[in-house]
Amino acid sequence: MKYCIQTALKSSEVKEVMCKMVAAYPVMLAIKNQPVLVVGGGRIAKRKIQELLENGAEVTVVSPSLAEGLDPTVFTWIKGVFDEKIVHGFWLVFACTDDQEVNQKVVAACQKGQLVNDTSNQRNSNFFNMATIKTEDYLLGISTYGKNPSLSKKIKEKLMQYLAK
Repeated sequence: MKYCIQTALKSSEVKEVMCKMVAAYPVMLAIKNQPVLVVGGGRIAKRKIQELLENGAEVTVVSPSLAEGLDPTVFTWIKGVFDEKIVHGFWLVFACTDDQEVNQKVVAACQKGQLVNDTSNQRNSNFFNMATIKTEDYLLGISTYGKNPSLSKKIKEKLMQYLAK
């Protein structure tokens, strides 16, 4: 697998990489006490829910069921199917079901100003998450612009090995 840092590329290669990049501005969001909606209760939703709770978000989950290990006493669980009216009032919305039609309905129900991430289709999202490495001293973000989360994970693992030396 080939990893390269932009500054190590030849200028012609940099232009080629830049042409393929998605226009995205990296930020860190202060989500403590912010209302966040997660639609779905499976494996991907579980990871999102846990990370959101770790960062102090006020999480509401809409799903008929929850993945093993999720404790519904630490977030609001609306047991059932998605209703378009539910997205109102949420600052951040994640569509994390295994049904692309439902995920599309979640995205369509969101209004201007709401941040929405369709975990099944990055093109339906106005933001996407990065793989991160956190320590007391720094936070590193790794992104493939939402195109290849498994590659982000592999890069993260390589960086963690390097940083541990």
